[in-house]
This record gives sequence, C-alpha cells and structure tokens, in this order.
Amino acid sequence: MRPTLYFDECFDHGAINPLRRRSFTVTSAQEQGTIGLDDEAQLTFAASRNLVLVAHNARDFKRWHRRFRDANRSHGGIIVVPQNRRGRGEAAVRQLVIRVAMLADRLATLPPTQDRLLIWGAMQARLEAGYRPPGYSEEECRIALGRSR
Repeated sequence: MRPTLYFDECFDHGAINPLRRRSFTVTSAQEQGTIGLDDEAQLTFAASRNLVLVAHNARDFKRWHRRFRDANRSHGGIIVVPQNRRGRGEAAVRQLVIRVAMLADRLATLPPTQDRLLIWGAMQARLEAGYRPPGYSEEECRIALGRSR
C-alpha cells in the first residue's frame, strides 16, 4: 500500500496534483494549516498522522531523523528530493514527480516499519547501476536521472 505523502511548506507544490493523478494520496502544510512551523514541528505533525514527510532539505531532515531515532520517537518516514536546478517549468515538475513517486513506491515495498529516511541520491545510484523500478518506463527513469531526450 502506498504511503500518504505530506509536503512541507518549502516543497514544490506543483507536484501535488500530478502525484494525485498517479494515485498517490498527498497533502501539504498549506492544506493542513501548518505553514510557519519549524522542521521539527513539521515532522512531529506528520508523525502524529503517520504521514511521510516530503522535503527538499536533506541536511536538516537527516538531522531530525537521527534526533527522533535517538530519542526513541517514531515518524512515518521522510522522503528527500533536491530542488530541481532546471527551474520551475513543466519538465522540472515532471522530473520531481517521478522522483517522489519512485521513492514513495520504494518505501511501500520495504518491510512495514516507521522511521525510514529515503534520499534521492540513493535511488539515483541504483538507477545509474541499471535498476529499473517496477511500473516505471525507461523514459521515466531517464527523466528522473535528468537524461531525457
């Protein structure tokens, strides 16, 4: 079963509807009225609802993941995808959507446990080594890697 995704306020919200069209359940800080909360409060909010927090900020959310683990606090998971350097156009959003979808689908295949931290760089390395996630075309893998034609 696919996890429910929660976009923190800094994540590109242009990806929400395309992910919904891919049958993901997605909500956001804007929709939940949590704008202005700091990263810890965003993760606490997501954890209280078993949502997977989706963010761009790897450094901070790696730290919060460790702090939660060290304090024996659980969370529903964290997906980190870097901001697209291409800008905010249609191609950039499409790449972002595919990256988030791949990581969320990967999370759904792991043994049921909370407290997972999935970072795009790990999936990128797998794709570059030849891995192709089920349900994704070769073109989608190229787009995710920034190699679309």
